[in-house]
Amino acid sequence: MKEPLSINMMDFPSDVIQRCAQHPETLLTTLYEFELARIGKRDLARHNAVNLLEDARKQIFKITGQTVL
Repeated sequence: MKEPLSINMMDFPSDVIQRCAQHPETLLTTLYEFELARIGKRDLARHNAVNLLEDARKQIFKITGQTVL
């Protein structure tokens, strides 16, 4: 059975979270690199990163209080 796609931004170092909050374009790249390292398939990693983006934005807001556009 397939497990649901999820990410826990608390697993990332605080400097990465801060960089993503300050530079929104970095967030999608960070998610893509994380997924690529996890599954090793570029197309699927890209798809997963896009799907994880909104959840990651919400988590970063909870952690930093900063909205990621």
